[in-house]
Amino acid sequence: MKAEIFRSLKQGLPIGKNGELISWGAKLNELKACSEVYSEESNRPTHIFFGTKEVFPNIKLALYTPFDTLRNNDNKDYLFHVGQNLNANNTDSLVKDLTALLGIADEASDLDGIYRRWEDGVVFIEVIPRSHHGSDWNAIITRKKNCL
Repeated sequence: MKAEIFRSLKQGLPIGKNGELISWGAKLNELKACSEVYSEESNRPTHIFFGTKEVFPNIKLALYTPFDTLRNNDNKDYLFHVGQNLNANNTDSLVKDLTALLGIADEASDLDGIYRRWEDGVVFIEVIPRSHHGSDWNAIITRKKNCL
């Protein structure tokens, strides 16, 4: 199952307004038509919400970008990550569900909260505790390395 999920993630995410595939590397300013909420400031997207979508089998996530841990999108103008904040109650069950789908995480720690990372060298899925990224929330990020 893990190999299938990562193979499909390499192409992009089915998070468009009507479930269409949004490719990694898509220009952020071209995502307005396929997002639920689109905000910009000085012609730069500041918040793109794709709605609640099933990205992983039987797991729905309310994904957006630029995500708070990469608030300025690493000064890039293309899609390379999406994320969702999680409260502590959601984190345990999400990690359990992801582990059932993806197997044991490639990296894991419970030292300062739940941290898990599954990856295949190109795409990674990361559940991070709030202490890890200085937020009030735990989070999940799905990201592709080297989109362009």
